[in-house]
Amino acid sequence: MKTLLVGVDLTGKKFSAERDNYEETYHLCLAENLEVVKTIRQKRSTIDPKTVVGSGKLKEIVKLVESENIDLVVFDYPLKPAQWKEITRLIPVKVIDKAMLILDIFARRAQSAEGKLKVELAQLEYNLPRLTELDSGLSRLVGGIGGRGPGETKLEISRRRSRERINLLKKKLKEIEKHRDLITKKQRTNKIPVVSIVGYTNVGKSALFNAITSKRDALVQNKLFATLDPLRRRITVVDENNKHWSYIISDTVGFIRDLPEQLYEAFKATIKEVVESDLILIVIDASDVNAYQKFQNVMKILKDLGVDLAYTLIVLNKMDIARPEVVQEFELLNPIKVSATSRHNISLLKNVIAKKLFADRRSIDTHHPKTI
Repeated sequence: MKTLLVGVDLTGKKFSAERDNYEETYHLCLAENLEVVKTIRQKRSTIDPKTVVGSGKLKEIVKLVESENIDLVVFDYPLKPAQWKEITRLIPVKVIDKAMLILDIFARRAQSAEGKLKVELAQLEYNLPRLTELDSGLSRLVGGIGGRGPGETKLEISRRRSRERINLLKKKLKEIEKHRDLITKKQRTNKIPVVSIVGYTNVGKSALFNAITSKRDALVQNKLFATLDPLRRRITVVDENNKHWSYIISDTVGFIRDLPEQLYEAFKATIKEVVESDLILIVIDASDVNAYQKFQNVMKILKDLGVDLAYTLIVLNKMDIARPEVVQEFELLNPIKVSATSRHNISLLKNVIAKKLFADRRSIDTHHPKTI
């Protein structure tokens, strides 16, 4: 699908942050196998309240759509319902924003019944303000990018029926959450610690999960949002006295900039799982020039969620292709430096995890660990 990517640079904001956000949207397009044939960025002091970009730039977009046979226009700036409706009235092809693109990726890649319910709920909640019976812009969303997945047949139904469906989905998800809570309580009763892997998309969380568990079940792709449904595995370590100690390790969905509030709510169970973890591995991409800023964002989100930051462990991944200046930024934080692909220092990481979880209950052999 031939795609035009539209970005906005607001004066007074750090350009590096805006560029990172723009590049993230670009990589999201690639994750959806979109062919980005043209990109447009406009510098503005403020966002146009009607069309985000100025009227002149919008006319330029319309001309490009016609001359380049563009099928899809993606805005990296979140479009308010009124803005989206006005833009879709003027542009003759499908128009979506970054949030819609993220929701579409979730819809296409969610595997479990729970994940599909969450996606449908997020789609309905996000599109509810945009629902009208005879909206040409919304009708162009049905099927494919911007309207894919479990919720696509629900996109043009009435607001009343949308709300009814939203309430039903919430009830179903509450039942699933109750079941999850029972499992969690059972784990707590059995005193099985939980370790969660978190971090931005594409930092190598799934590859690290595979390296730690010695499994190949987690999907490893160089695409954003490759992992949607959290994977969980039980790890058993054996100490020098041949005593067995177990913990659960979980691979979670990645953080991303400007994730819509509705999507956070829809994926509350995943976030809740992180909050209740005994140890959180914060994975950082050592080859990313913006790694430290993203790390600070992750820490802020964890803090806002009420996570005790004392129970976190910083893992600097991709050391085989690391940037020296990035590694230097994290030196004072004493990260564990690993490479999930080459398995460099994976044994060390396992030892540190075991020590943090079980040091008060057993003697740790940090030189010759055994994992089964």
